[in-house]
Amino acid sequence: MSYIIVSWYTPDYAAQNRNLLASLEKHRYSNHVEYKLAPAGRWGANVRLKSQVLRRAFAEHPDVDIVYLDSDAVVHGPLDLFDSWTGEDVGFHFRHGHELLGGTMYLSNRLAVWCFCDVVSGVMEITQQCWQVTAQRLLPNHPELSVKRLPASYARIFDAREMNAEGVAPVIEHMQYSRQVAH
Repeated sequence: MSYIIVSWYTPDYAAQNRNLLASLEKHRYSNHVEYKLAPAGRWGANVRLKSQVLRRAFAEHPDVDIVYLDSDAVVHGPLDLFDSWTGEDVGFHFRHGHELLGGTMYLSNRLAVWCFCDVVSGVMEITQQCWQVTAQRLLPNHPELSVKRLPASYARIFDAREMNAEGVAPVIEHMQYSRQVAH
């Protein structure tokens, strides 16, 4: 396996992260790195911690790619797509064909990807937007990156009807815990 699975959580997401870990163990994925972070404030500030986590994961694990999963994700099956990655720099699911979802991401551990993530982080500091909105806006400005479009089954939102209507069982499902907690 040439990747690690990275997630992070604040204390109020600890139970969700345990569910993620249990689902990874069920499918025998032991290549997981988790980061527990102190809250940065409200939800918007917390989600912007993703850049810090990605930077740290790249630095601590320079020889492997990163599969990033939100801590409220559940893995339902083998990650065959990641196990047989074909060399693209990044992988994202684009809901409705255009909305980048950042709960499941494949990030190759290459200089071009590090630079992209740093640009996203810098712009986030200015705009105060979340990672996925910023990345979606900036991605067209980075033609040096090869992008693989992940299927909806790798970024399934548990209650998104259009994502559930395709008749394909989810491989990774996002439980959207943030909707249940106060922002």
